[in-house]
Amino acid sequence: MNSKTCDIAIIGGGIIGCGLAESLALEGLDVVLLERGVIGREASWAAAGMLAPQSEMEEPGEWFDFCLAARRCFPETVERLRDSASIDPQYRDEGMLYVAFNEDEERTLLKRAAWQRRCGVQSEILDASELARRESAVSDSIRMAVRFVEDHCLDPRLMTQAYAISARRAGADLREMTPVHRVLIDGDRVVGVELPGETIHAQSVVLAGGCWSGLIAGLPFALPIHPVKGQMLLLQCATPQFSCTLHSRNIYLVPRFDGRVIVGATEEHDAGFDKSVFAGAVSDLLSASYAVVPALREAAAAETWAGLRPGTPDRRPIMGPSPVEGLVLATGHFRNGILLAPLTAQLITEYIVSGSLPETLGPFGIERFGAASAPARKLGV
Repeated sequence: MNSKTCDIAIIGGGIIGCGLAESLALEGLDVVLLERGVIGREASWAAAGMLAPQSEMEEPGEWFDFCLAARRCFPETVERLRDSASIDPQYRDEGMLYVAFNEDEERTLLKRAAWQRRCGVQSEILDASELARRESAVSDSIRMAVRFVEDHCLDPRLMTQAYAISARRAGADLREMTPVHRVLIDGDRVVGVELPGETIHAQSVVLAGGCWSGLIAGLPFALPIHPVKGQMLLLQCATPQFSCTLHSRNIYLVPRFDGRVIVGATEEHDAGFDKSVFAGAVSDLLSASYAVVPALREAAAAETWAGLRPGTPDRRPIMGPSPVEGLVLATGHFRNGILLAPLTAQLITEYIVSGSLPETLGPFGIERFGAASAPARKLGV
């Protein structure tokens, strides 16, 4: 059996794994990333690319603060990736409009805007006439909207591709169609991974395999991650119909610069690893989209797909040390993988290089599910 030695082996080639590979390689570490399929073609490919902690959070707290910190990473990260990878992730900063059709939805939105203002986070309340003035394509059945000014979006497929290219240019070895058969552990320490016909010896292993993370052989602990299916579709308009992401209780509509609109998404916790797209789900998504923008009835249906988000019991990621020394977790990002990618890369890199866990990662450890973490292993350069 062939063998290779490196500093870091990363399991998983989605946006989290690719962002980590780039960040660690830029620190001068010898990085090998191992992807069971095609890089960036699972949850990262399926995502809409919303960077939207304000529109999705229901209460203040450390989770909201963490997601706000993640959102602040994007302007600099996108600009850097444009230069290093020569790919534009199509970052859009027009904000997001969350619309209300009835009094209950209006009360919920106004409550959300109020507590966020108390947290010092900006939003803008628009009545029906102001909304219609700004976005003439929206339905006249909408009562009002809240504009979350700093909730932005980008194209996650391009972002993941940019990370992968930049990681390779920084010296990382990114391998596709390379499933990891087993994590190799000697005593209480990770020593590498076993591949078909090859062993990778590594000082540290990062588990970033999304909803497949808990299925890898050799893990001496349970990883509480399950697939959450999301069915989505792409509409192609002759010209752009609206200028920013539109969100309602039932749907989100994410525009691209060329008239495409991402429509999503279902949230199915009992579908397992099935990625089939069903007519009923597509019909429901279309009906909800027409309710927000009636002109979408004239759009061409260009693509449908389903993705599998990595869900956890509390809907938050699992990041930091595991019960095995040197085995680091960066998984379970659920609906927030795109938003959290740059900050995850930054914090996990800091932990691996220094051996000291950043304080902001504390709430996301696996120990909250009853598994004790191993001591840190400082790698350094």
